Amino acid sequence: MEEKCLITGGSGMLGRELASQLICAGVVVRILDEKVDHNPVDGVEYIVGDIRNPEFTDTACDGATTIFHLAAAPLDADPDVIRDVNINGTANMLQSAELTGVSKFVFASCCTVYGYPPERVPCTEDTPLYSSGAFSLSKVIGEELCFEAMERIGIMASAIRAPVILGPGMKDEFITKWIVERAVENQPIFLPGSEKAKRHYVDVQDCARAFIAAAATPEAAGLSFNVGYARTHTDEHVARAVIKAARSFSLTIAVPKPIVELALRVMKMTDERGPLHPETAGMLFNDYYYDISRAGEILGWKPDKSLSVTMYEYMRWYRRRQLKKERAEAAV
Repeated sequence: MEEKCLITGGSGMLGRELASQLICAGVVVRILDEKVDHNPVDGVEYIVGDIRNPEFTDTACDGATTIFHLAAAPLDADPDVIRDVNINGTANMLQSAELTGVSKFVFASCCTVYGYPPERVPCTEDTPLYSSGAFSLSKVIGEELCFEAMERIGIMASAIRAPVILGPGMKDEFITKWIVERAVENQPIFLPGSEKAKRHYVDVQDCARAFIAAAATPEAAGLSFNVGYARTHTDEHVARAVIKAARSFSLTIAVPKPIVELALRVMKMTDERGPLHPETAGMLFNDYYYDISRAGEILGWKPDKSLSVTMYEYMRWYRRRQLKKERAEAAV
């Protein structure tokens, strides 16, 4: 039987990388996304539709052997939208998978399921899960829905718990606005909170490989997997990696904790989030990193990229994008 993979939310950074790796491996790929991809991946079939609508999901799942379920409302979306898209959408995808006979389902979970800050570090996959907001709750429930479906219908379900994903295509507002753009302009980079707190990130290519490995490994069924770089990094590490990759003269400046706490209180009073979200504000002063050994032991997965390599690749992408934008504006 020909292997055909469906990627929901496949027009995003991770979905495009996952599609590219699968196409290179000779796999037939279909993407279901509510947005039109104006720069489609060669060889991919696209369906524009909502994961909450069975009319679209039944069609998208038809003939698929594996589903990589990446589609989700982001952390900063309205809580009601998060619950509807991330929980009801996942339940609908699982129903369509059952109806069409899909055999494998890999769910894009997130390390927010451990809470911000986590109860203890490093978090293993057996660390108690904790919801610190609508988004993390939707991921906890999403995993439960997947594993319940495995027990009920026998679909091979697994979950990848990724931290912040870095790499070409990254459009994270905090990183882009407060680190990359300031480094490009040789401006000081202000680091709120504890610039020494240890955090985990993952390269987009490594993350995509983890999804593929989970689908290809029968022993992964019923399990969740942490992924990340081989080592932890502080905010200062990230800023310095960006500065080096951008060939910048920027300096990093730590913002004292009392000032950050005052700013957070003001944002809460005025309902102005700025670059921070209440669900992740707790990460500013605390360590949050994860034990990734299970992925190595069961999936045979390990990260290939380092933070510095990721940032060099990202800056090349960023500069090309800026150049295209400037040429387009000049042509008008």
